Amino acid sequence: MLPMNINAPTLSLAVSSSSASVEIPEPTNNSTSVIVFNPLSETVFVKSGATSATATTSDFPIPPGASYTLTKNSEHNFLAGITASGSGTIYFTVGSGQ
Repeated sequence: MLPMNINAPTLSLAVSSSSASVEIPEPTNNSTSVIVFNPLSETVFVKSGATSATATTSDFPIPPGASYTLTKNSEHNFLAGITASGSGTIYFTVGSGQ
């Protein structure tokens, strides 16, 4: 596994049973990797999008207490999250590498 080059400050996103999203700030918005940390006690579902993003409970699941490094399309500048129930804050860190 190669180290990840962190390109921006970590972004926080308040999630609930309604989709919420956050825009990746320039100049790091063309990064291809994102670390997603879910400190909550419920699963969070995440998605990326080019000009907006809306997550559903059919999107990529991040289990409670887990941290995943995901690859995203470099043109996707928005990250979204949703829970099936409950609410809280999740964290995204963008960069390049693994």
